Amino acid sequence: MKRLSLTLTIALIVIYVVLTNAGAVLSAQFALPYMGQSILLLAFSIFLFIYTALKRLMRYVGLTGVSVRDVRVGLFYIPLVLIILSNGAFFFDTEMPAFEILMTVVFMVLVAFAEELLFRGMLFKTIEERSGGKAAVIISGITFGFGHIVNLFNGYTGVSQIIQIVVAVLIGIVLSLLFIRTKSIVPGMVFHALFNTASALSTEVEPLYDYIAVGVIVVIGLAYLLYLLRGVTRHWYKQGAE
Repeated sequence: MKRLSLTLTIALIVIYVVLTNAGAVLSAQFALPYMGQSILLLAFSIFLFIYTALKRLMRYVGLTGVSVRDVRVGLFYIPLVLIILSNGAFFFDTEMPAFEILMTVVFMVLVAFAEELLFRGMLFKTIEERSGGKAAVIISGITFGFGHIVNLFNGYTGVSQIIQIVVAVLIGIVLSLLFIRTKSIVPGMVFHALFNTASALSTEVEPLYDYIAVGVIVVIGLAYLLYLLRGVTRHWYKQGAE
């Protein structure tokens, strides 16, 4: 019996994209950074949480804690920490107003919760039920990456948008593999929030640093992907043998 409807999952993702962009318009009108997005996403996140709780889907979609074993399996999340540090964490904008910092953090936490639950939890499990784990990893990762194309409306240029999509696809696949290994999307949520916050709160740097940072993130991400894939492949092999 399928626990999640693919149509409903896709509809929720579309609603999320619409709310995020509608919130951006509200924030621009009232000149309050991320205020509109945060209000709409807070309401949406509460709805998602209540829905998964009432449908008894919390453990199914990975809204669970992690064990000591999970931490070891994830290499103590050291690769994720290195990726966060490479994403502007050393270039904090000391001139940013306190209110803007607060709203940025709130918004990034809400984005991380909603996106991880939608893409790594709901979409991944929906596809896994129908087409298996391999398809779920690839499709959810690619969908997550190309979902960032909406940032073209937020001032991103063609080149920076392509780079963001490539990095997002890579990270999406890594977090999907981590979900398979640990059965939890919570570490992915924490990483996602910190990764986005580090970037949003960083000051402008030379383009060369951006390219170097992307290169470092890709190298670390690919290495972590291969490590996780090795364990996941053994997991799939055991499932097939049973």
